[in-house]
Amino acid sequence: MFDRGEFVQVLADIEKYLGYLRGNENAYQYMREVEESMSGGEGTILDVIPWEGYGYPCPEERFKVKPALPLNIYVGPGFKREEFIASVKESMDAAWRNGEAWSAGVKDWAISVCDQFTRPSVPMLTSAMMSMQTQVVEKLAIDVNDDWAQIGANLRTNWTGEAATDFNVFYDNYDDVQHTFAIFSGYINSGVAFTTGVIDATQKGALQFVKDIRTNLEKQLEAWAKAGLKPSNPPEPLPPWITDIAKVAWDIFKLIPVGQTVDKARTVVSDVATLIKDVDAAQKKIAKDQPGKEKPIKVQTAEQIYDALSKTLYDDYLGECQKALAGLHSGGISESGAPPAPGEIADNAFTGSRILGLMKDIQDRRDWKLPEVSNESMVGPGDTY
Repeated sequence: MFDRGEFVQVLADIEKYLGYLRGNENAYQYMREVEESMSGGEGTILDVIPWEGYGYPCPEERFKVKPALPLNIYVGPGFKREEFIASVKESMDAAWRNGEAWSAGVKDWAISVCDQFTRPSVPMLTSAMMSMQTQVVEKLAIDVNDDWAQIGANLRTNWTGEAATDFNVFYDNYDDVQHTFAIFSGYINSGVAFTTGVIDATQKGALQFVKDIRTNLEKQLEAWAKAGLKPSNPPEPLPPWITDIAKVAWDIFKLIPVGQTVDKARTVVSDVATLIKDVDAAQKKIAKDQPGKEKPIKVQTAEQIYDALSKTLYDDYLGECQKALAGLHSGGISESGAPPAPGEIADNAFTGSRILGLMKDIQDRRDWKLPEVSNESMVGPGDTY
């Protein structure tokens, strides 16, 4: 089950670690610039300055970088060595802390983007969906004449009025009308099931993605701490997980009535009663073994990791989730992923008119409708009913 609290905590770690990594890069770059600016000249001599236990001001010891190489500079007469070393260390500390300032706000930005799919509670949506299936669809689908208003054997056998035949036909078709409402309710519920499935896959995929980003950051920071400088051979990145939301949408969509051809659509009451169970089973399978997609992502420098985080959350998770939900209503969901023409709504759109069209087709093919009762008097000869 998706845990939004865990998702937010991972984002907080990412913001913190991005600041550490950017700080390492800043401090290292500053040290190189100092060496370059003091690379020699007339009347200068080489001075090798060891760091003597100095480390970047990272608060976590496991990620603390202690420069492994001395500072090689060329100095002239009157060079104040101790003052210079203290000044360089102070400037390197400031450069490192600029990394924390650079990453500040990453967590809040990511939360604001992802709130659109992390705020909805999938357990609540699922509970509502299953409740509707149990309390509405399955109850309507019971193939038993409910003998409403206790209009039973006496009235049906003793009625001799002119409308008696009309009434008996009406009464005999009453169950079929109930079945019609059961199928209609099941179709509507399938839209809730689709929405729940897409949101669930997006939530779980996004959580795995940010965990992978955090892991990559930890690997880079550990490499910096071990080398004591910018790693010459950065660790091989772990490819961040990206859920194929479009495939998830298609795998669920093809189970619901509007995603099927009319001749294969669920039209039998017993089929509709099991429709949501099939969708629920598909969701659980997707949650266990989500389809992923390959997308090369560079995750070694702070800039690369920030770009991967922001673009993937916005495009591959939020964007694809919105596209799938919008596609449900426009008919833009297909195995190929091709959307309908601009301004058009495809035949497989999940709209009121499309569902009513399916219902009319079912009623026409199965002759499921209440016949009209004539306006003739129900009073028979001799004023008997």
